[in-house]
Amino acid sequence: MSNGIFENEVATLYRLLGFEVKQNTKLCGIQIDLMIEKREGGLHCQAIVECKDNQVTAADRDQILAQQNLAQHRLPKFRWIAVSSIGFAADTRVALEGAGIDCATYSDLLRELVPLDNYAKLLISQIENEINDQERGWGGRDLFIPPDLETDITWEKYPAVAHFDRWLSNERSNLLVVLGDLGTGKTTLLGFLAYQLARNFRDDPVRHPAPVLIPLRQVRREVSLDSIVIEHFRDSGLPGLNFPHFESLLRKGRIVLCFDAFDEMADRVRWEITQGIFQELCRAAKGAGKVILTCRTHYFKDHTEQARLIGEDPSLTAAETALYRELHRQSNAEVVYLQEFNDAQIREYLQRARGSHADADWQNIQTIYKLRDLAQRPLLLDMIVRSLPGLKRSEQVNAASLYTVYTNLWVEHDFKKGRVVLNRDTKLALMIELAWQMWTKEKDSFSTAQLVAFVARYHAAKTLEFGDQEVEDISHEVQTASFLKRSPTGNDWHFMHGSFREFFVARRLANEVRNNKAGKGFNRKRIAPEIYLFIAQIVCQSLDDIAILCRWAFEETGKVAWNAQYVLAFLKHYRAKETAANLVTLCRSGKLRSGVTWVLGELGIATQEVLELLEEAVRRPDPPDAWWESAFALEKLNNATGYALEVLVRTLPKEWTWEEGLKHLEGVSQATDRTHAELDQQAVVAVVKGHREGHCEVIEERLIDAFDRLDFSRDTVGRRSYYGIWLFGELRLASQLQKVIDAASHDLPSVTNMAAEALGKIGGVQGPDTTSFLGKAELSVLGELLSSNYYRTRIHAAEAIRKVRGVSLVPALRKALETEPLLDVRVEIAKTIDSLQAQWTV
Repeated sequence: MSNGIFENEVATLYRLLGFEVKQNTKLCGIQIDLMIEKREGGLHCQAIVECKDNQVTAADRDQILAQQNLAQHRLPKFRWIAVSSIGFAADTRVALEGAGIDCATYSDLLRELVPLDNYAKLLISQIENEINDQERGWGGRDLFIPPDLETDITWEKYPAVAHFDRWLSNERSNLLVVLGDLGTGKTTLLGFLAYQLARNFRDDPVRHPAPVLIPLRQVRREVSLDSIVIEHFRDSGLPGLNFPHFESLLRKGRIVLCFDAFDEMADRVRWEITQGIFQELCRAAKGAGKVILTCRTHYFKDHTEQARLIGEDPSLTAAETALYRELHRQSNAEVVYLQEFNDAQIREYLQRARGSHADADWQNIQTIYKLRDLAQRPLLLDMIVRSLPGLKRSEQVNAASLYTVYTNLWVEHDFKKGRVVLNRDTKLALMIELAWQMWTKEKDSFSTAQLVAFVARYHAAKTLEFGDQEVEDISHEVQTASFLKRSPTGNDWHFMHGSFREFFVARRLANEVRNNKAGKGFNRKRIAPEIYLFIAQIVCQSLDDIAILCRWAFEETGKVAWNAQYVLAFLKHYRAKETAANLVTLCRSGKLRSGVTWVLGELGIATQEVLELLEEAVRRPDPPDAWWESAFALEKLNNATGYALEVLVRTLPKEWTWEEGLKHLEGVSQATDRTHAELDQQAVVAVVKGHREGHCEVIEERLIDAFDRLDFSRDTVGRRSYYGIWLFGELRLASQLQKVIDAASHDLPSVTNMAAEALGKIGGVQGPDTTSFLGKAELSVLGELLSSNYYRTRIHAAEAIRKVRGVSLVPALRKALETEPLLDVRVEIAKTIDSLQAQWTV
C-alpha cells in the first residue's frame, strides 16, 4: 500500500470521527499530509497529521520534527499528530511526544470508532480455546480439513478457502450464502475463515478487514441489524457499540460480517420474523460491505430454480419463496454448496486425528456396513473417530450405535475427570427426559429457570437415582457437563446439535417398545423420518422388540399403528427377513389390514410365504384397502410395473361397474364431513376398468366434473384428494395438470407424494424418440418436491423426473443426492441421474 493510499485510509477515519479533513496541502514549502479541524463544546480543535505507512524510525522522526519547526510559527494553535500503520520505535515515540507531537497508530484511531482490535483478540482467543479443548475440541491438534464447495449456476467445484479468497477480493461481490446439510461442517468452515481474518487483521489492520462472527442461533428477539450487532458486541464484553460508526466501516469494506446458522434462528421464530431478519442481514451487504451467511440447504428451493432466479431469468412466479425473492433482489449475491468429504479428505482427517491408527481405521470404515457413507459428513466422521474403538466387532454399526457409544464415552470421560456428581445412567436418563419434554412440547430451547424447574421436578419425584445431591448441584452439572449449550446471555439452552435431541427422543420411544407399552410417544403424533430411522437402528438389535412392533402394527389403531408400521418399514436394511416373517405369522392368525401389507412391500422380502399371503389377499377384496395395498406390494416385490392394476381389475367384484364407481366418487367428492367422504378403493378400480374398456369420454367428463369442486391444495376431508390425483395420473388426464400442481403444495404429505407420482405419469415419455410436454413450471414443481419433508415424496419426485426425462433437473438431483440422509431416497435419485445422463449422452 502506498503512503497516499494510507493517507486516504487515515483521512476516512478522521472524517468518521467528525473532523473536517484537508489532504495534501502545502505550507512554507512543505507537503502536509492532513489538516483536521473540529468545533465541539466551545473548543476549536485543529491539528496537522503526518501519516507513515511503516514503523516510524529515527529518520521519520527527524523529518517530522523539521516540518514542525518550519510550520509552527505560521500555525501556532495547531497540534501535531503522527499516525503510523505499524507503530513507533521506543526512542522515536519518546522524542516526538517530548516535542509535543501526539503519536497514534491506525488501530488506535479505529478503536475510537469501533473496538475491532479488541474484538479480534477475543475471537482469536475463543476459537483457540475451542480448538485446544481436550474434551469437546481438537485437543490442540489441527484437525481442520479444508472442504470443497460447488458454485451455483455453473456447478463448478473449488477448494472452499481459495474460493472465499477470490470472493473477498471481488469488489462486486457482497453476499456469500453457504448452504449445506446437517453435519457438513458449515460452522467449522466459517469459524476457520473468521479466525484467519482475525489473525490477518490483528497483524495488519490497514490492509485486512476485521471479521465479526455472529452465531444466529443466539438471536432471540432482535429483528434489526443494529440490535443484532449491538447485542453481539455486548455479549462479547464490548458494550456501548456505536452502530453508525460500525455501519460506516462495514460499507467501506473494513468489516466482514459472518452470520452462522440462519436455519437455527429461523426454526425458533415466526416466518414473518424470519423474513424480516433475512432482509436485515442482506441490508448489510451494501456499498463495499461483505456478508457471509451459512444455512441448511432445505431453507432454499431446488437448484435449477435458484439458478433461474439469481442469474438467468428475471421473472418471478407465485410459487417462489420469500427467501428466494430476497436473494434475487441481491444482484451481488452468490450461493455455494458445501460438499461432503471425499475419500482423500476422510483419510487426511484420520491421519491427523488417529496417527498410527489411521490406516486400520480406514480399513474398518471401508469394511463395516455403511460406515463409509456416514464418514462423508464431518460431524459423523468425528463421532466415528471417537467411537470406533468402543464398538464391538460383532455389533451392527449404524448411526444409532455410533451415537450410543459416543454419548457413553462422553459421560464416562466426565466421570473419570471427577467433574460430575451424577452417574452415567442417571445423566443419560436425564438427557433423554429433557429431549423428550422438548419434543412433546415442540420447543427448541429453554430458559435457565425452566431447566432448574425440570431438574427439581424429577428430583422430587425420585424417579431417577440422584443420591444425596441437591437440585442446585444437579442443575449446574446439567448446564456445564452434558450435551447442552448455553447462549452468551446465559438465559437460553439447547442441545449442542439437533441430532442429539433426535437420538435421545428415539431412545425414549424405543423404551416404549421394549416395555411393550405404547405411551405418549407412539400415540402422540406422527414421528419425523430421522427419528423413525434412529428407532429402527436401536430396536434391530432385539427380535423381541421387533415382535412387539409387529403386534402394534397389526393389532393397534390410529397413530400407534401408523408409527409402528413406519418404523418397521425402516427395518428394511437391518432385520427385513425377521420382520417379514413376523408379520406373515400375525396375518395368518387374523384379518389382513392396510398398512401391514404396505410394510411387506417396503421390506422387499419376496419369500414364498410373503408372496402367497399377498396373492391370497388380492383374491379376497375385503377389506378394500388391504386388497389395494397388497396388489401394489406384489408389484414392488415382483418388480413388475403395471402388475398391481392388472390384478386389481381382474379380482374386482362384479357388482362394481364403472357407473357405480363414478356414483361413489361423485358422492365422496361432494361430502362435507369425514364419514361420508370415506372412499372405497374398489370404486377407483371400477373407474379404471371402465376406462380401459373404452368408456373414456364419459368417464373423464364425469370424473373431472366431480372433482372440479375440490381444492386439491387444501382439502383435508379423508383421502379423496389423494385418490382423485391418483386417478388423474393413472388416466393421464393432461387437462387436469394444474390441479395436480396445486396439490403439490398441500400440507398432507400423502397428497404431495401422490402429486409427484401423478406428474410422472401424466408427463411420462413413451418411447425413445418422444419428449415430455411438461414445461419449466411443472419441472420446477418436481424440483421443489425433491426437498419435501416427507421422504416418500422425495422418492416419487425423483422417479417422476426420470419418467419425464427432466434433464434440466440433473444438477438439482446431484445436490439432493449429496444432502439426502435416507438410503432409499438416495438409491432412487442415483437411479434417475444415471438414466438421464445416459439419455443426455445419446
